[in-house]
This record gives sequence, structure tokens and C-alpha cells, in this order.
Amino acid sequence: MTFELGVDVSKWQTPEKVDWRKLRDAAGVRYMFGRYAYGNLIDATFWKHGWRAMQAGGIRTGAYQYLVPTQDALQQATLALSIASHLSIPFVVDIEARGLTAKHIDTWMEAFVRANMPFIIYTSHSAWRACYGVGPHKWMHIPLWIANYTTASKPMLADGWDKYAYWQYSQNGRLQGYDGAIDLNRRLVDA
Repeated sequence: MTFELGVDVSKWQTPEKVDWRKLRDAAGVRYMFGRYAYGNLIDATFWKHGWRAMQAGGIRTGAYQYLVPTQDALQQATLALSIASHLSIPFVVDIEARGLTAKHIDTWMEAFVRANMPFIIYTSHSAWRACYGVGPHKWMHIPLWIANYTTASKPMLADGWDKYAYWQYSQNGRLQGYDGAIDLNRRLVDA
């Protein structure tokens, strides 16, 4: 199996400390995901500095939205759709908040399907079960970005998937180009 290294960033990192070119050239980072929104609130931590600056660093750029159960899922999807077509990686819906239900998740995803816009699902094995349920489901064909912090050679997948597209394997990574902890990801590259 061949992998590409990527990072994801949110309020836990400091934008001024990120050297995107150094992450690309010295650390080998090939893509990044930045948190675009927490529910209906745009996360200005990284996006105020401009996603174009991240792309200028030569790294493919994606974004994600933390889906919030206490806010209207369709409104959240509409906000996500406002930037989705400007990214080099499909937009990601982050499914991990306590209280999310299959109805919330279906509403968000169906908005993207109606807009004919591809997307990725970020979740963990336990979060998916808590939010959506156990067993097969209608979203198994959507690419999975799985969160599973382990030293094992492969992650524990969420119910319904037999492979992943991205794997967040560490939340405490250290790389040249960022002075601090950063989330590390692997993208499975077909050989």
C-alpha cells in the first residue's frame, strides 16, 4: 500500500506558525483539511488567512464542517456548499458530535447529493455508531475519512465501509513546518 501524508488544522493550531511550503517540501505533506465551520459559524482561525494562501503553498486544500445537532442541518449544508466548489478535495462533513442523529446526517448529505457536489465523511467507529447506528447504511459508497489513533497497520473502520480514503492516525504529530502538535493523516493511494 502507498500513502500520501496530510494534515488537518482547526482552532487547536496557530495559523501564523504554519509554513505551508516547508510542510510540503521538508515534511512531505501533500494535502490539508482546514475546519471551515463549526455548525453555522465560519471558523475564522484559518479561513480568515485565506484558503488561497494554503493552496499557494502547493498543498491540495480541503475543508470540513463540524456538524452540530442543535442547528438546522440544511442551513449547515448550505454554508458548506458555499465553498465546496472552490476546493481541490471534496468537502468533508465531520460526524462526531453527541446528539447527532441519522436524520441530521441524512439532511446534510442529501443537500450535497441534490447539488451534485461530492463529499467525504469524517468519523470514528464509535462516533458513527452513536450518531447513525450499527450495520450497513445508504452512505457506504461515500469516501470515508476515519479517525483512529493507533499504531496498528490499519484503522478500525466505521460500520458499512470496507476501506478508507483518508485515515487520521495521530492528533499529536510533529512536522517541519509547524511548531506544535498537528493532526496527521494518510491518504490511501492506489498503486
